[in-house]
Amino acid sequence: MREHAQTCYPREACGFVIGVGKKAVFMPARNGAEQPGEQFFINHHDYAAAEDAGEILAIWHSHPDTTPDPSELDRAGCNLTELPWLISGIRRGEGGFEHAGPQLLTPDGWRADYIGRPYVFGTFDCYSLLTDFYEREFRIKLHRFPELRINQWWNQGYDILGDHWASQGFIEVTDGTFKHGDALAIAMNSDVANHVAVYVTGDIILHHLVNRLSRRETFGPYWYSRVKLHLRHRTKC
Repeated sequence: MREHAQTCYPREACGFVIGVGKKAVFMPARNGAEQPGEQFFINHHDYAAAEDAGEILAIWHSHPDTTPDPSELDRAGCNLTELPWLISGIRRGEGGFEHAGPQLLTPDGWRADYIGRPYVFGTFDCYSLLTDFYEREFRIKLHRFPELRINQWWNQGYDILGDHWASQGFIEVTDGTFKHGDALAIAMNSDVANHVAVYVTGDIILHHLVNRLSRRETFGPYWYSRVKLHLRHRTKC
């Protein structure tokens, strides 16, 4: 872990603790975040490789030039993955690198508000808001798909819900009615749906755009005209 943190410095380093047989081994990963000096997002190929290598016991990352104390984003990410996290601090001193930790963070049920979340792909984004809403309001657990681990996945032709929406329990709504909790797949300057919003009572949507805080907004003509797919969970029909 320390060697990988030094190699990646001043960017955040990341990786896994994998159970292989009776041993726990460290497996480094690439940081695929758009701002790797401030956050981390594990490369989707590395995540798949870790799952193939053994049981993922924990996720690890470094905090360059600060302490290993968990941030609000760390707490959110830990609860999202439902795995323990290990956090190491690293800074460059006069005599070389200085290390602190790793510090253990475990899932504790902490939840961020729907409104005012900073955008962090994979932790706080539009799909994460949808999954949080369904789990809290309806006790329905939605799953994140492998292609949604790819930065700007819509540029590779992936639709935000793809062919997965039926397996998640959704049906398409075509009668023009809207109900609290409907999921709206939206195209934002894209040929495919690359954004999702939740319709709530009173012609309001909850959503989280790239590099903006999550927010409530009136569901007016601008958004209505961009809806590619209108879905309702079968338990709400």
